[in-house]
Amino acid sequence: MPEGVPFPQLSPGDVLIYGAVMAQMASATSPAGDSGEGAGCAEARAQGRTAATRMGKARAGRGLLADAAGHTYTYNAQHRIATADNNNIQYVYNAFGQRVEKSVGGVAWYYLYGPAGRVVVELSSNGGGYRSEIFADGRHIATYVNNATYFDYSDWLGTERLTATLSGYEQDACTSLPYGDDFACSGPGGDPTPLHFRGISAGNSA
Repeated sequence: MPEGVPFPQLSPGDVLIYGAVMAQMASATSPAGDSGEGAGCAEARAQGRTAATRMGKARAGRGLLADAAGHTYTYNAQHRIATADNNNIQYVYNAFGQRVEKSVGGVAWYYLYGPAGRVVVELSSNGGGYRSEIFADGRHIATYVNNATYFDYSDWLGTERLTATLSGYEQDACTSLPYGDDFACSGPGGDPTPLHFRGISAGNSA
Protein backbone atom coordinates (compact mmCIF):
# COMPACT_ATOMS: atom_id res chain seq x y z
CA MET A 1 0.00 0.00 0.00
CA PRO A 2 1.43 3.46 -0.90
CA GLU A 3 3.07 5.38 1.90
CA GLY A 4 0.75 7.84 3.61
CA VAL A 5 -2.45 5.99 2.65
CA PRO A 6 -4.19 4.73 5.82
CA PHE A 7 -5.15 1.08 5.94
CA PRO A 8 -8.97 0.83 5.68
CA GLN A 9 -10.83 -0.09 8.84
CA LEU A 10 -13.03 -3.15 8.39
CA SER A 11 -16.06 -4.10 10.40
CA PRO A 12 -16.46 -7.77 11.42
CA GLY A 13 -18.99 -8.14 8.58
CA ASP A 14 -16.42 -6.86 6.09
CA VAL A 15 -13.79 -9.24 7.44
CA LEU A 16 -16.03 -12.28 7.03
CA ILE A 17 -16.98 -11.43 3.45
CA TYR A 18 -13.45 -10.35 2.52
CA GLY A 19 -12.18 -13.65 3.86
CA ALA A 20 -14.64 -15.50 1.65
CA VAL A 21 -13.37 -13.57 -1.39
CA MET A 22 -9.76 -14.41 -0.60
CA ALA A 23 -10.62 -18.07 -0.07
CA GLN A 24 -12.28 -18.23 -3.48
CA MET A 25 -9.32 -16.57 -5.17
CA ALA A 26 -6.80 -18.78 -3.39
CA SER A 27 -8.63 -21.96 -4.38
CA ALA A 28 -8.47 -21.15 -8.09
CA THR A 29 -5.48 -22.32 -10.14
CA SER A 30 -4.39 -21.21 -13.55
CA PRO A 31 -3.00 -23.97 -15.85
CA ALA A 32 0.35 -23.48 -17.49
CA GLY A 33 0.15 -22.06 -21.00
CA ASP A 34 -0.21 -18.88 -22.98
CA SER A 35 -3.85 -18.32 -22.05
CA GLY A 36 -2.88 -17.43 -18.46
CA GLU A 37 -6.36 -18.00 -17.01
CA GLY A 38 -8.26 -21.25 -16.67
CA ALA A 39 -11.94 -21.88 -16.11
CA GLY A 40 -11.42 -22.28 -12.37
CA CYS A 41 -9.76 -18.88 -12.05
CA ALA A 42 -12.43 -17.20 -14.20
CA GLU A 43 -15.16 -18.68 -12.02
CA ALA A 44 -13.40 -17.51 -8.87
CA ARG A 45 -13.07 -14.01 -10.30
CA ALA A 46 -16.82 -13.94 -10.99
CA GLN A 47 -17.59 -15.17 -7.47
CA GLY A 48 -15.16 -12.62 -6.11
CA ARG A 49 -17.02 -9.80 -7.87
CA THR A 50 -20.31 -11.04 -6.40
CA ALA A 51 -18.80 -11.25 -2.91
CA ALA A 52 -17.25 -7.80 -3.34
CA THR A 53 -20.71 -6.41 -4.12
CA ARG A 54 -22.03 -8.06 -0.97
CA MET A 55 -19.14 -6.57 0.99
CA GLY A 56 -20.02 -3.10 -0.31
CA LYS A 57 -23.64 -3.52 0.75
CA ALA A 58 -22.63 -4.80 4.19
CA ARG A 59 -20.19 -1.90 4.57
CA ALA A 60 -22.88 0.62 3.62
CA GLY A 61 -25.29 -0.85 6.16
CA ARG A 62 -22.60 -1.21 8.86
CA GLY A 63 -24.14 -4.60 9.61
CA LEU A 64 -23.19 -8.19 10.32
CA LEU A 65 -26.22 -10.34 9.56
CA ALA A 66 -25.65 -12.97 12.24
CA ASP A 67 -22.92 -14.73 14.16
CA ALA A 68 -22.64 -18.46 14.81
CA ALA A 69 -25.02 -18.20 17.76
CA GLY A 70 -27.67 -16.38 15.71
CA HIS A 71 -27.17 -12.91 17.24
CA THR A 72 -27.58 -10.00 14.81
CA TYR A 73 -25.60 -6.74 14.98
CA THR A 74 -25.40 -3.26 13.51
CA TYR A 75 -22.32 -1.03 13.65
CA ASN A 76 -21.70 2.70 14.00
CA ALA A 77 -19.37 4.83 11.90
CA GLN A 78 -16.41 3.86 14.11
CA HIS A 79 -17.09 0.14 13.44
CA ARG A 80 -18.25 -0.53 16.99
CA ILE A 81 -21.39 -2.50 17.80
CA ALA A 82 -24.33 -0.08 18.04
CA THR A 83 -27.22 -2.52 18.46
CA ALA A 84 -27.73 -6.25 18.79
CA ASP A 85 -30.59 -8.68 18.33
CA ASN A 86 -32.91 -6.35 16.36
CA ASN A 87 -32.28 -3.32 18.60
CA ASN A 88 -33.16 -5.23 21.77
CA ILE A 89 -29.67 -4.37 23.03
CA GLN A 90 -28.19 -0.90 22.48
CA TYR A 91 -24.71 0.45 23.23
CA VAL A 92 -23.34 3.94 23.94
CA TYR A 93 -19.65 4.96 23.72
CA ASN A 94 -17.67 7.91 25.01
CA ALA A 95 -15.21 10.09 23.09
CA PHE A 96 -12.41 7.57 23.73
CA GLY A 97 -14.36 4.74 22.12
CA GLN A 98 -15.06 3.06 25.46
CA ARG A 99 -18.44 1.47 25.98
CA VAL A 100 -20.13 3.37 28.80
CA GLU A 101 -23.71 2.13 28.60
CA LYS A 102 -25.62 -0.96 27.53
CA SER A 103 -29.43 -1.05 27.47
CA VAL A 104 -31.17 -4.42 27.67
CA GLY A 105 -34.93 -4.78 28.02
CA GLY A 106 -35.37 -1.19 29.19
CA VAL A 107 -32.65 -1.47 31.85
CA ALA A 108 -29.43 0.49 31.39
CA TRP A 109 -26.07 -0.82 32.57
CA TYR A 110 -23.31 1.75 33.14
CA TYR A 111 -19.55 1.11 32.97
CA LEU A 112 -16.94 3.04 34.95
CA TYR A 113 -13.27 2.84 33.92
CA GLY A 114 -10.08 2.94 35.92
CA PRO A 115 -6.86 4.81 35.00
CA ALA A 116 -5.64 1.83 32.93
CA GLY A 117 -8.76 1.85 30.76
CA ARG A 118 -10.29 -1.31 32.26
CA VAL A 119 -13.89 -1.55 33.45
CA VAL A 120 -13.79 -1.47 37.27
CA VAL A 121 -17.48 -0.94 38.05
CA GLU A 122 -20.70 -2.03 36.34
CA LEU A 123 -24.05 -0.95 37.77
CA SER A 124 -27.65 -0.97 36.60
CA SER A 125 -30.13 1.91 36.38
CA ASN A 126 -32.75 0.07 38.46
CA GLY A 127 -30.36 -0.72 41.31
CA GLY A 128 -30.69 -4.42 40.73
CA GLY A 129 -27.11 -5.09 39.78
CA TYR A 130 -23.61 -4.08 40.82
CA ARG A 131 -20.22 -5.58 40.04
CA SER A 132 -16.70 -4.36 40.75
CA GLU A 133 -13.51 -5.77 39.24
CA ILE A 134 -10.21 -5.51 41.14
CA PHE A 135 -6.86 -5.31 39.35
CA ALA A 136 -3.25 -5.28 40.54
CA ASP A 137 -0.16 -4.84 38.40
CA GLY A 138 -2.31 -5.05 35.28
CA ARG A 139 -3.87 -8.40 36.18
CA HIS A 140 -7.41 -9.20 37.24
CA ILE A 141 -7.32 -10.64 40.75
CA ALA A 142 -10.84 -10.45 42.19
CA THR A 143 -14.51 -9.66 41.61
CA TYR A 144 -16.99 -8.12 44.06
CA VAL A 145 -20.60 -9.03 43.24
CA ASN A 146 -23.73 -9.92 45.22
CA ASN A 147 -22.08 -8.67 48.42
CA ALA A 148 -19.27 -11.20 48.14
CA THR A 149 -15.65 -11.19 46.94
CA TYR A 150 -14.30 -13.90 44.63
CA PHE A 151 -10.61 -14.35 43.84
CA ASP A 152 -9.56 -15.12 40.29
CA TYR A 153 -6.86 -17.67 39.47
CA SER A 154 -5.71 -17.27 35.87
CA ASP A 155 -3.28 -19.04 33.56
CA TRP A 156 -0.21 -17.41 31.97
CA LEU A 157 -2.42 -15.69 29.35
CA GLY A 158 -4.63 -14.09 31.99
CA THR A 159 -7.54 -16.44 31.24
CA GLU A 160 -9.72 -17.30 34.22
CA ARG A 161 -9.37 -20.96 35.26
CA LEU A 162 -10.63 -20.95 38.85
CA THR A 163 -12.40 -18.61 41.26
CA ALA A 164 -12.55 -19.02 45.03
CA THR A 165 -14.43 -17.43 47.90
CA LEU A 166 -12.92 -15.50 50.82
CA SER A 167 -12.96 -18.75 52.78
CA GLY A 168 -10.89 -20.49 50.13
CA TYR A 169 -13.67 -22.66 48.73
CA GLU A 170 -13.88 -23.19 44.99
CA GLN A 171 -16.56 -21.10 43.30
CA ASP A 172 -16.14 -22.39 39.77
CA ALA A 173 -13.63 -23.99 37.43
CA CYS A 174 -13.36 -22.99 33.76
CA THR A 175 -12.13 -24.76 30.64
CA SER A 176 -11.77 -23.71 27.01
CA LEU A 177 -9.99 -24.44 23.76
CA PRO A 178 -6.61 -22.70 23.15
CA TYR A 179 -8.08 -19.47 21.71
CA GLY A 180 -10.97 -19.18 24.14
CA ASP A 181 -13.53 -21.10 22.08
CA ASP A 182 -16.12 -23.18 23.96
CA PHE A 183 -15.31 -21.39 27.21
CA ALA A 184 -17.40 -22.89 30.01
CA CYS A 185 -17.42 -22.66 33.81
CA SER A 186 -18.94 -25.07 36.26
CA GLY A 187 -19.14 -25.03 40.02
CA PRO A 188 -21.40 -24.70 43.04
CA GLY A 189 -21.92 -20.94 42.80
CA GLY A 190 -21.93 -20.08 39.11
CA ASP A 191 -19.65 -17.69 37.26
CA PRO A 192 -19.24 -14.34 39.11
CA THR A 193 -17.42 -12.43 36.35
CA PRO A 194 -17.60 -12.08 32.55
CA LEU A 195 -13.82 -11.54 32.33
CA HIS A 196 -12.74 -14.80 30.75
CA PHE A 197 -10.31 -15.32 27.85
CA ARG A 198 -7.26 -13.13 28.58
CA GLY A 199 -9.34 -11.15 31.02
CA ILE A 200 -11.65 -9.84 28.29
CA SER A 201 -15.38 -9.56 28.83
CA ALA A 202 -17.20 -12.47 27.20
CA GLY A 203 -20.80 -12.06 28.33
CA ASN A 204 -23.55 -13.25 25.97
CA SER A 205 -24.69 -9.69 25.30
CA ALA A 206 -21.42 -7.90 26.10
